[in-house]
Amino acid sequence: MKEPNLFGLYDIYGNVFERVSDTYHKEYYAIKHQQGNTIDPKGPSQGIKSKFHYELIDVPIDGIYSLTATVCTVTVQQTLTVSTAAVYNKDDASTAPIVMELPYTMGEWQNTNPVLLSLNTGMNTLYFWRENPPQYGVSIKEFKLTKV
Repeated sequence: MKEPNLFGLYDIYGNVFERVSDTYHKEYYAIKHQQGNTIDPKGPSQGIKSKFHYELIDVPIDGIYSLTATVCTVTVQQTLTVSTAAVYNKDDASTAPIVMELPYTMGEWQNTNPVLLSLNTGMNTLYFWRENPPQYGVSIKEFKLTKV
């Protein structure tokens, strides 16, 4: 059995890891309840490659932008890949995927080191994905873009 920390809490990092490693799926817990599997359900599979995109509605001016993320991680060697194109075009270096190294935050919120992206005036879409599974224990609070 683990010993309590200075505040009398047991295994707090394990609990944080378990909390952020679960993936939300609207019907998953209801189905598990119907099946009688309600003791510590693991959550739905995160799959091989987690991906999402974010549309930037109104980029004011063409140029290079610095992107940072505020993240909470409970495991080491976490990454997030970002690109300005859904498919990499080897003839256009600006579409090359960029790997963001996520800091090991031990359950606290911290900012990533910035990565640089080339954006155009107007509508842009940023594509994010995670490779080399399993990569568990990451929460993203926000992204911040700053003109360089």
